[in-house]
Amino acid sequence: MFAFPPQFAQLSTRLRARFRPQARDMGWRALVREGEALCLWEVSPGIPAGAGGEGVRPQLLRHVLTPDGQAAALAAQLCRIVPLAGPYVFLLNPADYQWLQVDTPPVPDEELHGALGWQIRENLLQPLEDTHYDVLPMPASGRGRPPAVVVAAARSLLQTEIQAFQRARIAIQAVDVPEMALRNLAALHEAPPRGLALLHFDEHGGMLVISHGGELVMARRLDVRVAQWPAEGEARWGRLERLGLELQRSLDHFDRQFSQIPLSRLLVSVASGNADLVEYLASNLYLPVEALDLTRVIDGLEHLETPPSQTGILGIGAALREAAP
Repeated sequence: MFAFPPQFAQLSTRLRARFRPQARDMGWRALVREGEALCLWEVSPGIPAGAGGEGVRPQLLRHVLTPDGQAAALAAQLCRIVPLAGPYVFLLNPADYQWLQVDTPPVPDEELHGALGWQIRENLLQPLEDTHYDVLPMPASGRGRPPAVVVAAARSLLQTEIQAFQRARIAIQAVDVPEMALRNLAALHEAPPRGLALLHFDEHGGMLVISHGGELVMARRLDVRVAQWPAEGEARWGRLERLGLELQRSLDHFDRQFSQIPLSRLLVSVASGNADLVEYLASNLYLPVEALDLTRVIDGLEHLETPPSQTGILGIGAALREAAP
């Protein structure tokens, strides 16, 4: 995702390679921090259905967790099962980076990265020289300058994480973000030629992504923490109403910008005990709404002792990345 100095050359994969995935023969091992714990999810990519057959669904190969969050402890567990060879992708938490939507300036492609760095410098949480950032082109809506997203993270945070994994003999080939992990999951549920919307909630808030043809078309964060909502009563109903209105505005905005992309449905990924949220959205949005059920598209999840957490769902999505390092 990010362009790194020579000592981190294994992370030189650019985010733009994530925009149009390429096939791999082997799956990725995704590393994600969940509270104090460090989790690994490994998923085989599967084979899309084609004219010659029905294809093969992605399959969960393994899930490893170390409660103390130490890379060395996870590596020791993994060594008892399989060789340490990757490829590995480290998934950032939403609090670890900035997702900045911008209009691209009228400059040659080879100058775009530097020009956008100058353009976003006032919005960064740290000086530009202390920032790793990369550019994700987005589909044009036909209005104004072509859009793009700049993903920016503090150099010190990335180096601390990567060095910890290096000491544990885990070589990180890529760094990814939840928006792209959700894009991977949404792509599994698409019904061409229509696009698909996926709404995900976890401890960091809500995130809405829309994919079409396997590409990320839109991503938006929502300042909604469902776990903090009242369990019942008028206060909870009011939260549901506000969420419904905010989602409707987001979907209306998408329709205005991308009228050529009809959406088939909205999938909702939310912790158990929130069935009323899915039911409310299904009754109040113009799109069909369903709860996300990954067991319908990924084999092996049914063998887990407990279903994946909301952060675990992001880890599974990150392990489905297919861009070559």
